[in-house]
Amino acid sequence: MAEKEPVQEVSFLKTPFYIIRDWVKASVGNVLRRGKEVVMPAKNALESAWNTVSKPFTAPAHTLFHPIKYLANIPRIATATVRAVKNLYKAPLTGVNEAYQEGIQNPIERVGYKLAKVPPKSVTSMTAGFSNKVANVLGWPLRAVDGVAKWATNWWDDVDDYFGAATQGAH
Repeated sequence: MAEKEPVQEVSFLKTPFYIIRDWVKASVGNVLRRGKEVVMPAKNALESAWNTVSKPFTAPAHTLFHPIKYLANIPRIATATVRAVKNLYKAPLTGVNEAYQEGIQNPIERVGYKLAKVPPKSVTSMTAGFSNKVANVLGWPLRAVDGVAKWATNWWDDVDDYFGAATQGAH
């Protein structure tokens, strides 16, 4: 998540269910997303290695008439492997940032929306606004570290995507 999306304002009765949904997304959903980010590039590397070894025997005509698609599997093995390792090391940073945003910051904002509507409006609006600001300030270092990690490694994703596009149809 590059930028935090504003939470959806819902009715008073639905708010607890949305908070529970945020907590589930912050725990189970976060773990599943991080796992997919690591497993899928590793699967792509294994698939490219298998195609590099097996295609000349199982589809020799395809290999002969599409040499670029076939030869792109060789660097794809390296790029997908590095991408999987990179995502493995980056997963804790992204995971903590998303867990904070979805599990702490979103529920605070949801409750803040409800507090802002309770009379006397001046006190509750100020409390809600203050709690949202505190949640944003506390989340800033997490977003900054995650953003730097993504900025420093996104170029490799582009390299892997390039070779991944070149191998399309070689499978």
